[in-house]
Amino acid sequence: MQTNDEEGLGAVGPFDIAELIAYLDEHPDIREAADVMVSNAIAESTMKINQEEFGLPPQS
Repeated sequence: MQTNDEEGLGAVGPFDIAELIAYLDEHPDIREAADVMVSNAIAESTMKINQEEFGLPPQS
């Protein structure tokens, strides 16, 4: 079993991705919330990286 750290995700603790996917498949309401949280985290990260790389967008 791999840990989050082995995946490069930080030392959160061990888990099995297949078990997580199976659990989320059984709980679609949780899966939907998890999908939204992941999407928001990716968007925030992308915005932060772009701002660091290119600065603030021009103001009109």
